[in-house]
Amino acid sequence: MASLNTLPVELVREIGKYVDEDGLLALRLACKDMNSKMRVLHLDAKFKIRRVFFDPIGLENLLKISQHPSQVNERVRHLIFTASSPYCITNRYESPQTTNTDESEGSELDEAPPLGKIDTIFVQAAVAKNIHDLSERYNEWERSNLLALAFSNLPKVQSITFENVRKNTYLTRSELNLFFPSVGLKPGIPVLEDLTQIRMYGELPWGRFHIVEMVLSALLVSGLTSLESLTEEGRCCNRSLRIPLTYFIRPHPHRLSQLMTVFGGLKVLKLCTSFNSRIRSTDDHDTGHFTLWLEAVCGGVEILDLGLFAPCTRILNPPMLPLLKVVAFTKFGFRREDFEAFLLNCKDTLVDLKISGCVIDGRWQDWFYLLRLLQQNVKGLGRFELNNLDGTWTIGDGLEDPDLLASFEDWKDWAGEYSPHLLFESLIITGSWGQTSTTCSIEKIKNMNAVDYHLVIESIETKLEAHNDSNSFWESLVDEQGILSPSATDSSVD
Repeated sequence: MASLNTLPVELVREIGKYVDEDGLLALRLACKDMNSKMRVLHLDAKFKIRRVFFDPIGLENLLKISQHPSQVNERVRHLIFTASSPYCITNRYESPQTTNTDESEGSELDEAPPLGKIDTIFVQAAVAKNIHDLSERYNEWERSNLLALAFSNLPKVQSITFENVRKNTYLTRSELNLFFPSVGLKPGIPVLEDLTQIRMYGELPWGRFHIVEMVLSALLVSGLTSLESLTEEGRCCNRSLRIPLTYFIRPHPHRLSQLMTVFGGLKVLKLCTSFNSRIRSTDDHDTGHFTLWLEAVCGGVEILDLGLFAPCTRILNPPMLPLLKVVAFTKFGFRREDFEAFLLNCKDTLVDLKISGCVIDGRWQDWFYLLRLLQQNVKGLGRFELNNLDGTWTIGDGLEDPDLLASFEDWKDWAGEYSPHLLFESLIITGSWGQTSTTCSIEKIKNMNAVDYHLVIESIETKLEAHNDSNSFWESLVDEQGILSPSATDSSVD
């Protein structure tokens, strides 16, 4: 059997694609021949995807990589930013608390397991690098400028992702060496699995500065034009990853041109926005400026996923983007005519649509007209989902019509204290015009003893064509008990 170092370079590199960074390093250390064959793969594994902790040490390291004379900067393709730091460690590595050593109260201290050597090193490093003191090294603008300088020397970056801090984090050898050099993980020393399982908890003290804003500003200053994907993990889990709508000030024409240049190659955009709920202005300037920003940034975008973290819905005039293939909106409000224009603008390319917690003109009946528009004009739609369509608005919801109220009277009785619009809030429609069936369901409503009801309609197109108005269409989906009614061809309701 041939040994690994006798195989052709092409085959060795193909095998190397399935080996992690540590494995590749071990192979490079095996012999001079393997070092030569594995060098490129090892460097790619180490630098192609870089996680950047948004503290001075992480940012300075990114700058160092971007300016390294070995040109490893050209290997960086994907950046993952996280608003935490390995120094934000959990109680597993917490510094020992000062305890009374009096003999009468010393039993608890004696029973506590001693810190191991590695644990002690982590604790000492975290204490020495007091995270609050560390945060004073750079102010907000200095961090943004440092990022811009790094971006200007990373010409092949294709994607930027903002990581969800609230998840288990496992550190790589490189990250351990960067933040905890005292551990002494030199090449050839194995990294124990337990050693990498450092849990980070909470955002850094400067999380309030909104790292997404700083990264976006740095991208504009740097002039980086290779970016294809800008995404955020976890749908608004972290406060620092929500961009305030006030960030999107009215763009100057020069700034719009700059945005179009820098983001000209962008294909994927997933972001979460927020606004100060105490500011309840009646105009929509903030979202209007957001629309201008989106149209400048997303000229070539094919996947758009936008969410609003807010206690109530804000009206968004959706951008006119003709190349969209996949669209998701969460907790926005739309005017019917604007949303119809948006859909018609991308009707030839749209294949996937998801709308969650959104409102059209504050009236849930208007979703009927949206379904008809999709049916008649967006023929290539392979998947769509509409759920929680009343979002967070609790106004009249268009239920002033006495006939409509009467038609839902039984649902109202069954729902007890809940108003009829909750039926629609809990309705989920998923399906495809290319499928033979579309699924509708009512989810279990909070504080009620209702079970989940499911209905498979043979063809929702038939339902849409059979009804000319919203009221009769929605009535056709429920029976006299206010639950989804099985179609003639459906066997049962679960």
